[in-house]
Amino acid sequence: MILEVWKRLLDLLTRRYVYPVLLLGLSIVLVGCPAFVNQAPISIVEATPQQGEAPLNVQFDGSHSFDADGTIVLYEWDFDDGSPEVSGQSPSHKFSSDGTFHVLLTVTDNFGSKNTGSLVIKVSESKVYFSSDRTGNAEIFVMDLNGGNQSEVTSNVNRDIFPSLVPNTRDKLAFASDRTTPPFFDIFSANTDGSLPSNLTNQTNHYSIEPSWSPDGEFLTYTTNRNGGNFEIYIAAKDGTLLSGGNPIISEAPNWALAPAWKPVFVAKTATSETHQLAYVRYNTGTTDSDLIRVQFTIDLTTTPPSITTVSTTNLLVDAANKDGSLGGPTFGIAGLPGSSRLSWKSDGTRVAFTRQVAPGNLDVFTIASDGTSLKNVNAECFSGNASQAGTNEFDPYWIENNDIAFVSDRTGSDQVFKVDCSAGTGLVTQLTTLGTENVHPAGQK
Repeated sequence: MILEVWKRLLDLLTRRYVYPVLLLGLSIVLVGCPAFVNQAPISIVEATPQQGEAPLNVQFDGSHSFDADGTIVLYEWDFDDGSPEVSGQSPSHKFSSDGTFHVLLTVTDNFGSKNTGSLVIKVSESKVYFSSDRTGNAEIFVMDLNGGNQSEVTSNVNRDIFPSLVPNTRDKLAFASDRTTPPFFDIFSANTDGSLPSNLTNQTNHYSIEPSWSPDGEFLTYTTNRNGGNFEIYIAAKDGTLLSGGNPIISEAPNWALAPAWKPVFVAKTATSETHQLAYVRYNTGTTDSDLIRVQFTIDLTTTPPSITTVSTTNLLVDAANKDGSLGGPTFGIAGLPGSSRLSWKSDGTRVAFTRQVAPGNLDVFTIASDGTSLKNVNAECFSGNASQAGTNEFDPYWIENNDIAFVSDRTGSDQVFKVDCSAGTGLVTQLTTLGTENVHPAGQK
């Protein structure tokens, strides 16, 4: 009897006190075990830029993703454009076509838990900017690649010419205008819709023309006769502050340096310096011959303002039998200017398109490799039979981001913008403009 009472009493104490204590201890142990109550990581997606025209290079950043009770061991990216998924904390990606892309970043922590974040990238179709006199004086217009949706970007009683957009982001427009002190031109920057124009040069009695942006839009180059009447090439910060102590980076005096075109990719880039290349035209004023030149230089980012060092030039094409470079098109009243045709780099920086006088009164578009080799007529470059035509002038090329080439031709009796299909290799030529008599300076990523 007494034994049975003790058994019941022991069983009661065990159930009431021992089991709860054991369960409490077990809970404490489990709470201290991350694998049991592991918190999922948090995926944070950042990107620059988040919108722009195709092809759009975007730098993604997942470095601000975090895991409160562990570490992230894997970053997986889905760019929503049919390309393979990639891993890595901060990859870059090119969106080759227009569309809206829901980019996903899935992060995995050291206990296998996952979390996915997203960000929308909006890519629009590439557009072509150009100058036109269709409203009575030269203004900047924009159109689709097929010539559709042509609209006016700038509108004033003065002339706006030589449009250039920042490579890749295409979020800033530069152009030359005589709106401040006509008939002399200054370099302006503005939004891509022409709003908020800002005079970067503020000169009187001189011409500053043919701007071209650096790959990231932090700098731009242009040519001006501000220093003694000869056109020379300058480098400025995006706010107009001149580098190199206000001195030209290229002077060919007594000849002219014209049509500078900034290579759209960096030669080299570190936190403290950048190495770049320009192509430009040396116009020999005494003989009216012109040659194609390349310059390489380094920008020291540790000084204020940044300074230019290590300038070296290379002849890409020096040919006394043919004139190369800034030929054809209106001269806008600039005495001695041989033409307003510009140079244009292929988007990967491997080739340069330019105008060449192959016979008196006959201009054609040619391309050449960045090392001066592999000279080609545009027909050979684009497998075309009529991009270049005998008896007409083709000039002022612009290498579109999809690798087609826009150019100006007088084959219809006035200067109009055409496009030749180089990307698909069909060589098909399409006329993009019909209004006005001077449609020149097709531009975009320069």
